[in-house]
Parts: sequence; structure tokens; C-alpha cells
Amino acid sequence: MSDFFRNFPLKDIDESNAGSNLVRQAISYLAEDEKHRHDLARTLLNPVAYYGGGEEEAIPDNVAAMVVRRWIHFNWLNDTFENFFIELLCRHQDLGSVTLSSLGTGLKKVLRDYTDDILEEDGAEGNRVFAERLWAWTIVPELPVLAYWQAPPYENFRLVDFDLGEAQAGLIFGRQSGIDISMISFEEAVELGKFVQVQVEENLAPVQWLLFYQLPALAKFIASRNGSYQGFSYYANTVYDALNYYFEEKDRYVEANNPFKVLAVAMANYKSRTTLAEEIVNKSCPSVSASEYLLKITPTCPEPLINHDDDHIPVSYILHRAGGPDPALLYFYPDRPGNVILPNIDDVFVAQNNAIAEKYSVVERLLLSQAWGLF
Repeated sequence: MSDFFRNFPLKDIDESNAGSNLVRQAISYLAEDEKHRHDLARTLLNPVAYYGGGEEEAIPDNVAAMVVRRWIHFNWLNDTFENFFIELLCRHQDLGSVTLSSLGTGLKKVLRDYTDDILEEDGAEGNRVFAERLWAWTIVPELPVLAYWQAPPYENFRLVDFDLGEAQAGLIFGRQSGIDISMISFEEAVELGKFVQVQVEENLAPVQWLLFYQLPALAKFIASRNGSYQGFSYYANTVYDALNYYFEEKDRYVEANNPFKVLAVAMANYKSRTTLAEEIVNKSCPSVSASEYLLKITPTCPEPLINHDDDHIPVSYILHRAGGPDPALLYFYPDRPGNVILPNIDDVFVAQNNAIAEKYSVVERLLLSQAWGLF
């Protein structure tokens, strides 16, 4: 019987059942009282069909005790995972700065602590396998998928990138489909993840497939709280809210990054060489005239308007809406205290035009692809 429970997929009781909420609240009390273990186990088993016998068939005491322990561990694991994310947020404040390598290290530590706790309390052979299966069901990604992300060149991907979420879902789908994920490229994983979402949206796949996005969705959801998130309500509700938020944000991201819209914004913000020069000197060096700057008579600014503690003065606000040139062109580098070397205006102007041309080439390729598809 223990093998049956260990191998059977763990399922949660339906949260819409008010009685199950009462059971959850009473677990810690009932689990400590041996004479109530049997009744508690029946309450837990019947609604989710864990037990294969008839409703009136007696549940062995050892099975009842094991089920209670498993249920306690399941709830304890949820709390551990929630606390892990809260701790991660408190430590970094910005989940966008968390690398997958550091995330993997933290998750593996939580798994190790959880597995040790299972082994210490149950002391039965094979419980480590059960712990890993429970972890894999409760926390997405699965461990082999997590290991994939800790290898170069992916270890520094940002946790909240949408591409990462799609690739994550694609890897989990691929692994469950029997594909060797070590042979899947990042681009292929992203395509698989998009396939997963499309299949669900068209009702060709179970909605549970969206749980493949669980980890990126939770990260994005917590990051949206800007460091003021105080904790999870109940885990299942949090995952649901996180997934909704993730896909809503993804839709907004896709709309904002539509190639046609991006090109239109860049062209609308085009600036002539003279206008760029005027903006640079007006914002950072009013003591130098735009004509002097354009003619390169005065390459340095003796009294910059903006004083920064850093060793450079960023001027990315000038060009960021047009896509932005190479980062090296977006800074004035101090020559000596009080002096600022002005960037080459020709380089800035060319960089702006190249950024617009690059966006146009994307649109052009899309139009050509569409045109060829008609034949």
C-alpha cells in the first residue's frame, strides 16, 4: 500500500470545497492525536480518490498515519517555497537581478532541507524518491529543467524575462514528452513554450499545462509588488493570480514591442544632427554653444550642468526612444575634475539612424515573408 501512495500523483483537495478548508485548519491538531488519524485520513482520501477501496471499506491505521504525514509535509513544503520567494525578494528587492544560477542554488538547498525532513520523520526506504516527486509536482520547474538553466550560456538569464518563461514551459513539456532536453536549444525551447500556450488557448490541451509557467509567473508576480509584498495568501490562489498577471503582462509586452509600432515610435522621435547637438549641450553643458559643438571647436565642457557621483554622466534620455546607439556613445566621460568630454556628434547621429534602420529592416523582412507566403 505504501508503494501505491508513493507512486500515485499527488493531488490537492478542491479549494472550492469549504469543508476542505476546515480540514486544512485542523490538520496540525488532529495529526498529533493518534485516535483521530483514521478519521482525518478518510476525510482527506475520499474527496480526491486516493484510496482505491469502497467508501465503507476500512483504511488501515498505518495507511492513515502515512497519509496524514504526507499531507502535513505537502503543506509544509508550500510554506517553504513561499518563504523562499519572499526571502529572495527581500534580499534582492528586484527579481530582475536574480540569475538562474543563484536561483538554482537556493532551490536545491530548499529541496535538500525538505528531503532531510521527510527522511528524518518517516525513516522509510524510498522516501527520498517520494520527496523529489512531490517537489517536482509542487514546484515548477522540475529539477532536470533547473539543471539545464544553470549551464552556460543561460545561467545569467533574468528570471522575469518572458522568453525565459516560454523556454521554461517548453523544456518541461519536452521532458514530459520524452525529449532529451539537453539537446534542445534556447530558441527551440521558446517555440515549444509558445506551442503549449496556443494549445491551451485553443482548448486542445488541458489548462493544467499553464502550470509549466509557474516559476516565471511567480517571479514576475512578486517583482510587480516593488518590494512591498508582505507574503502569500494561500498558495493555489497565488499561483492562479500570478499566472493571470504573467500572461496579461506578456500581452502588453507583445503589443508594446510590435515591430510596426516600435518603428513608428522611433521615426516619430527622429532628431536632426543640429537638434541632437542642442539637446546635449542644453542639458549637460550650456556654457558651450551648439554651433561650437557641431564644429567641434570645443570638445570639452568646463562646467557641466549635471553633477553625478559616478565617473560618467548618462545621456541615454536623449536617444532611448529611438532605440539607442552603442552604450559607449551614451556617456560623457570626465577628462579631469570639472571637465567633461562631449561625445562625437556624428557618432551619436549615425547611431540614431542605424537604430531606426534596424527597426525598419525587421518590418521589411516581415512584409517580405508575408508576401512570399501568398504565392
